[in-house]
Formats: sequence, C-alpha cells, structure tokens
Amino acid sequence: MKQMRRSIYRSGMLVSCAVLLSIISYFYYTADP
Repeated sequence: MKQMRRSIYRSGMLVSCAVLLSIISYFYYTADP
C-alpha cells in the first residue's frame, strides 16, 4: 500500500513538472516579438 502511494506521488510530481515546463515555454514563445 505504501509503495503504491509513493509511485502515485512520483507520477504526480512528473506531471506537475511537465505542466510547469509547458506553461513556461508557452509564455517564453508568446513573449518573443
């Protein structure tokens, strides 16, 4: 049970990091004149 929770937490961290990177790159490309 504890192992399952840890894997879910890790996948959640990966998803949040990917979303953060996509948002940063989106604003970076839109701000470029």
